[in-house]
Amino acid sequence: MTISLTEFTCPHCLRENATMEDCGLFVKPINTNLISLVFTCKSCEHSIIIEVDDKASAYYWDVAENNRNSSLKIRDSLLEGPRGWVGRALFIYPVPEEQTIPEYLSEIVSKNLREAKELFQRNYFNQSGMTSRRVIDLATKELLPEHKGQLNGRIKQLLEKGVITKQLSDWADIIRLDGNSAIHDYDDFSEEEARQLLDFTEMFLMYAFTLPKMVEIKRESPNENN
Repeated sequence: MTISLTEFTCPHCLRENATMEDCGLFVKPINTNLISLVFTCKSCEHSIIIEVDDKASAYYWDVAENNRNSSLKIRDSLLEGPRGWVGRALFIYPVPEEQTIPEYLSEIVSKNLREAKELFQRNYFNQSGMTSRRVIDLATKELLPEHKGQLNGRIKQLLEKGVITKQLSDWADIIRLDGNSAIHDYDDFSEEEARQLLDFTEMFLMYAFTLPKMVEIKRESPNENN
């Protein structure tokens, strides 16, 4: 007997339509009608646990007792089998991690940062690193629309204007934002390099966009003491 989970995005590797096959179950000790199904992602080999209600439990036992193969889909917490709804998914572990994005960014910068984070979570480190660098490139062009030079020149000018700190400028040198673009190389970012570049990117955006806007809003808000 095999039950597969289809049209499901793995919360570990974020692969859409990942192949998930059951590898066991836990029976609730208080009520043996309730079970937790365990599925393993064929892409990353990590597991998920789905707690199901009485109806879905009955469906599982029916499939097991008759040694049949089946597939399930989850739509708005409802479990759908080949012939229709079979029950409800009560809880799914782990809960997919929500990507946090700094506020007050342009749409294109936010979109690319989200993509860089998702690529990193999927272990596509080179693509994540290249996308993070694209985020910095886009953001610095927004900050310095008149500057036509290379990225490293924009970083230096932002330092001179006081938009970023010396520490951020030094960090940019450490993580190779010095004009030697990795965009033209394959497999150029290791996991650690991609992580550091992603961390820098988020800190840069917070310092250059989010914090100044927060201060501006605070200054413009009515004084509560008046």
